[in-house]
Amino acid sequence: MKRNPDGNQASHQACHQPSHHDSPQHALHARGGDSTRDTRRAILDAAVSLFSEHGHHNFSLRQVAREIGYTPTTIYLYFEDKDDLLYHVTMEAYNDFGDKVYAGYMAASDPLAGFLGICKAYVGFGLANPFHYRIMFIDRVDFLQRTPPAGMEKPLDSFALLVQSIDECIRAGLFRPGDPEILAATVWATVHGIVTVATVTPYLNKHQITLVEEAAYEMMQAGLRR
Repeated sequence: MKRNPDGNQASHQACHQPSHHDSPQHALHARGGDSTRDTRRAILDAAVSLFSEHGHHNFSLRQVAREIGYTPTTIYLYFEDKDDLLYHVTMEAYNDFGDKVYAGYMAASDPLAGFLGICKAYVGFGLANPFHYRIMFIDRVDFLQRTPPAGMEKPLDSFALLVQSIDECIRAGLFRPGDPEILAATVWATVHGIVTVATVTPYLNKHQITLVEEAAYEMMQAGLRR
């Protein structure tokens, strides 16, 4: 049973998900390659492929152009520079992340399950998308401070949703009284730490990360219970 959250601290906005094709070239040449949307999509897909392979510091727009079979000048028709291209790639990832976190919250039938749904969606996204996660929450957190350009949906405020979820648990008598924002920051530090350890360091294998994640959820609940 899906939940209808009270309050609108973090109302979710619909966002467009990237459509994935077999290759950037396929996307570019769909419908004869005349579609602006197809060309832009091909550039973004090629950028993600190059970022993942070489890192977002070690690529050039010339490489992106070569990947899709166009001249570098074409890239500048859609994006101002390399940083602008990276920004748009990252904003798409933020929207995808927001969708998953919101879905984890809404799929729950009670406040505690909603809280855990947010945490599990956060960790799940990070483990499945380590490249995007690093840009979003480690290397380029400044992107979230920018005002999105016209036509781009503003990403879900996932932290506000976590604050709202914790406040619901407090009001339901499931968590001890406290400042929801401070408690949410503590929870965020925990889930962020799990993803960072799993994706940046070589110390734990996949099975160990799963055990750490399960233990973290138990510890958080024990620490937050009334």
